[in-house]
Amino acid sequence: MKFFFDESGLFRVPVTSGTHDVGIVSGVVIPESIEAAVFDEFSKFIKTLPDTAFAKGEVKGRLLDDEARKRLADMIVDLPAGILFCPIMLDLTSLIGTPRAAIRSAVAEKLTAIQATCRHATLRAGIGQLAAGVGKLSDQQVLRLAAWAKCIRRCINDSIIFHSGDVHHKSWSTLRFEIDPVQQSGGTENESFQFLLPAWVTAWSRDKPLTLIKGIHTTEHPFVKNWDCSDGVDIGKMLKDNVHYVPSDKSIGIQLADVTATLIRKAVIGLATEPNLQNYGFLLTRTIGKPYHAAGMFFLAPHEVTDIERRYKGIADAINAARATIPTSYCK
Repeated sequence: MKFFFDESGLFRVPVTSGTHDVGIVSGVVIPESIEAAVFDEFSKFIKTLPDTAFAKGEVKGRLLDDEARKRLADMIVDLPAGILFCPIMLDLTSLIGTPRAAIRSAVAEKLTAIQATCRHATLRAGIGQLAAGVGKLSDQQVLRLAAWAKCIRRCINDSIIFHSGDVHHKSWSTLRFEIDPVQQSGGTENESFQFLLPAWVTAWSRDKPLTLIKGIHTTEHPFVKNWDCSDGVDIGKMLKDNVHYVPSDKSIGIQLADVTATLIRKAVIGLATEPNLQNYGFLLTRTIGKPYHAAGMFFLAPHEVTDIERRYKGIADAINAARATIPTSYCK
């Protein structure tokens, strides 16, 4: 099973109260049985684009015009059944003026507290080094990492459910997660993420375990055989040596994640036009769950339900409308 990720947005908490912004990570899950067909269709689409849609020879979602985004959405609903889109939208507006906006300090302090409990000198030194590394990051960077981790967890969980059938059994023998690196030569952010990713996903999964379907995920199911253990799904094993930082020009899967992230941003930021909302709805016909889950809304601070309903009602309506009209929709 292959997972591809890219982002859209600066992940910076707005300064002005009432300013709406989100940080978006788009996740794409592709079983090996349909990988060639998916990339063939996407490659055909790319070849139809004008030169203005490319930067240094690589297609970029931010450069797609209205007509190209419409054709992209139309292509997505016709992709082979089995492709799964799992976006995450980190709501930055709800963090304005809250202590939780200072996420870097909170994470660094938590790591320092864990360090004090370590009995072994090597582990204690390693966690201390990690805490120091996180302390050098900006809040913006740590918010990005949290959104990436949340998207990866969502992709794993939704894929376990959606790709549980016999047709996808072979895809669970190996896993590959491809991420577009911001720091091309590694660095503190990527090094920190190597520890924070499994730590966050494991912690979130303790509070809300990954979903195994009774009667389907038996001891004979390949996912259970390969990635489950007596304590539950083995997150560390799933991620160990399987997370790869790949420049987007080397990964057509990351490029697909990039262009879909743009479809999302066009629908949720600024004046959402009817065509942009329709494109967004078409994309999310290839998701599972109710609209709130499909949209991938993610909050790090308390928020008013009425405010969220006001700001996101348009996208929920777009998801419902597309699911009601597109025959290939995964949910009705």
